[in-house]
Order: sequence, then structure tokens, then C-alpha cells
Amino acid sequence: MLNRPNTTINLNLEEFELQRKQSGLTIFCGSNNSGKSFLLKNLHEKTGYTSYFLAVQRFYNAHQFTNSQFDPNKQQSLFQNFIGNFRSSDANNEQNILDLNRLITDMSNTKRKTLFEICETLLNQSFRLVDIDPNNKFSASFIEINGINMSYTSAGTRLLVTLIATLLDDSYDTYFLDEPELGLTPRIQTSVSEFLYDNGNRKLYFPHVKNLYISTHSHIFLDRKDINNNFVISNDSGTITVNQIKDISSFHTLQFNLLGNTFESLFLPSLIIIVEGNTDFIYIKSVLDIKFPKNKLTVISAGSDTAIIQELIRLENVLLDISTSPYKNRIFVVVDKVHSSATLIGDIEKRKISKENIIEWDSNGIEYQYPISILCDIFSCDEKALKKVKVVDGDKFEINGICKTKTELADLVASKLTNVTIYPNEFSSKLIDKISKTLN
Repeated sequence: MLNRPNTTINLNLEEFELQRKQSGLTIFCGSNNSGKSFLLKNLHEKTGYTSYFLAVQRFYNAHQFTNSQFDPNKQQSLFQNFIGNFRSSDANNEQNILDLNRLITDMSNTKRKTLFEICETLLNQSFRLVDIDPNNKFSASFIEINGINMSYTSAGTRLLVTLIATLLDDSYDTYFLDEPELGLTPRIQTSVSEFLYDNGNRKLYFPHVKNLYISTHSHIFLDRKDINNNFVISNDSGTITVNQIKDISSFHTLQFNLLGNTFESLFLPSLIIIVEGNTDFIYIKSVLDIKFPKNKLTVISAGSDTAIIQELIRLENVLLDISTSPYKNRIFVVVDKVHSSATLIGDIEKRKISKENIIEWDSNGIEYQYPISILCDIFSCDEKALKKVKVVDGDKFEINGICKTKTELADLVASKLTNVTIYPNEFSSKLIDKISKTLN
């Protein structure tokens, strides 16, 4: 492990690196001084010279580009330079080993064309390489962006070019990116993260990149497609701990932390739907994702009907007054027929949620709102047999000799939903139709 005064990493780096190879993407998040960069550097050492560490100090200006000399031992020499600087320094060395001039001049013409193509897509600006003296093939060149020399563009633009140019270097198969969001607006961060995390783009533009490690303070660079790729880094008296995000609740907490615990900055959803428990969340979230794919709808699992009020109070702390906020008619609460509190509906209304937006099922349990055709398929029975369901141990459903827990059933139902699924009339009229009307 690389040196740092009184600091240890509570993790077997070799085992961790081997496990993460299967995913290809790893995101580290944590507060300042939590040890994110230190962890990246140690992983870089373990991976060796086939990996590259993109440090945070990469603010380059490049008025013109001069020819570079070919170095057959570039990987090894750069890696040894990195290790030497880190081990011998009395303070953190955040200097990037490859500067922008070398990144550009070491590229083949094809790679440079690809660089410009990607940057044009992400920034919506034109890129081209211009010779200072077009009559002299040995003259220096400059990159022209929207008609001006790149040296006059924003630092964010040059940081983006540096980031993409680094990733296009096929000398490496593993990259460690320290705070890729530096200098980029939230819109550009979104474009960059979506571009890098898209498997199609990875295969087309970066087929050599087998593993990508990122440390970030930005919620935009979290992996939302596979939350297990996100890790929280913490530092307790010099011991750095790495914890994997394993459930939606922890993922939401991480997002809140990265945005200073402000709900509206986190989601800015079209609608907020609060449900009682996990199976309600699984099913309703899956249905809404299919029915309203172009809208961002936030489904929150309170954990129980008694915790719904606490979720509403938390919303009030952010929105101040729900009745006067933009979410006045955009917060829905879904509850079962049977409540542990006799005053639950009244208590919800007291939190300024309109009665129209409180969805109360006629029966007790989200299972009564599952599509009949899917249930018949799962339990290999007809509709009549569904009425003979047996509840085993309070958590399992048994029909036709087939037994499923509530969570297993919710997951199975969710996996079988399609664009043509027919839902129970109550579910459609009370929830789907109301949401559709609100969105329109």
C-alpha cells in the first residue's frame, strides 16, 4: 500500500480489484478527506502500468501543439514516475502525468478525429485541427473550436478534451478518474456520464477500456443502472472504509448526501409517490417506468404505513409548505385498506395532501392489484383458482402447490410487465389514470 501518515485501508485491494473486473465500472463517493483519491492511487499501484490515473490537476492551456517524440516505454516510465512522486512526496501530488499537448500529439490521425467527434457531440461545438502555416507541414498546429483557438475557450472545455483524450489512449485497459466533473456544468456532466456509462459507446469508442474507476462528489456520476457499482468511502481516525451500495434506500441516502440533503436538487421529479412497503415499491415503480418512460417519477418506500407521515414531514422540511409548492398536486400517497392507525388518512390530509391524491385500495395488499394474466402464468392456474390463495406464515402465497413469498412474487410480477399488460380496473382508475391526467 502506498504511504500516507497514519492511514490504512480496511480492504483487500487485490480481492477488490479482482471482483470489480466483472463489472467494468466502479464509482467511489465520499466527503472531502475521506480517502477517495488515496484509494484510487493504491488501486492504480496494484493494477500496474496497464492502468492510468487521471489526477485532478489537469488545467492545461494549449495555444499550439508541437510534434512529440515516440517513446516505446511510455507506459512503464509514466507509471514509475507516478509511483516515485507519490512515495517520495511529503504532501499529496495531484499533478497529471500526461499533459494535454502530449495527449493530442501522441494520437494517430484516426484517434484525433474520434476525439473531435466525441467532443462535438458532448459540447455541440465544432472542432478541427488547423496548421499555423499551411505551407509548412512541419509547422505547429492548434485546435479550433467554433472558429477560435482552444486556448481561448473555457477551462471546462479544455478539461473535457483532456478527459476524453486520456480515455482514447489504448495503451491502457484500466482508468482511474479522479473527479471527472471538474469544470463541467451539470448539463455537460450529465452528457459525459451518460456517454461513458453507455455500453454501446464504450464498445464503439473505448473498446480497450476494460475497467473504469471514478471518484466523485457529483450525484450525476453515480451509476443508476446498477446501484451495486456505487461505493461510499469514509475515514474514521485514519482508517478508510469502503461500503457498497446494495439497496435503493442506501442509494437515495447517498444522493441526498452528495447534494447537501436537499430533496428538490436531488430528484426534481414530475411526481412523488409514497408507498407503504417494499413490494408496493417494486410493483408500482416497475409499472410507472413502463407506462411513463419519458417522465421522472420518484417512488418512495416508507417501510410501513406508520412511517408515511414521517416521509411527508421530511418533504415538508424541504418544500416548506406543500400546499403552496409546485408539488401541491404532484404528491401521491398509496395505502392499503387496513391501517395500523385508525386516523392514518386524516393524518395524511393534515400534511396538505389532497384527498384526491390519497390512493386507498379496496383490499389489503398490493397483490390484489397485480395483473390477473401474470398471476395465472406464475401459479399455472386459471382466474378462478386465484381466489383459493392460501397465506402461509403471513408472508407466503400458495396456489396450485406453488409457493412464493411476497417479495418473490413482486419481483416475478415486475419482471413480466410489458407495454401491453392489462391491469386491474381499480389499479388503472385510482393510480395510472390519475398520474396520466396530472402529467398532461
